[in-house]
Amino acid sequence: MKGHQGSLYDDYDDVVTWFQSPIQGLPQTIDQRSDKGHGRIESREVTVCQEIGWLQDRHPKWAHLHSIIKVCSHRQAGDKESHENRYYISS
Repeated sequence: MKGHQGSLYDDYDDVVTWFQSPIQGLPQTIDQRSDKGHGRIESREVTVCQEIGWLQDRHPKWAHLHSIIKVCSHRQAGDKESHENRYYISS
């Protein structure tokens, strides 16, 4: 979900808010991976939620969505560390 996606990005806060405080009982898939190479270590945690009726109800233009996704990345290269959260939608 990026700023150049117009009205889709306007609803970005709903997706971020859900991942920051997930509704109990909704199924989620979580996968964790780590990679080493080129002098860095990167780990990613991917969370997928397919029970998004609540989001489709709030935003009817998203009626064909199948899931929302969050990727948390942590990268360490030497003394430098960075963290990034990215959000995606899937139809």
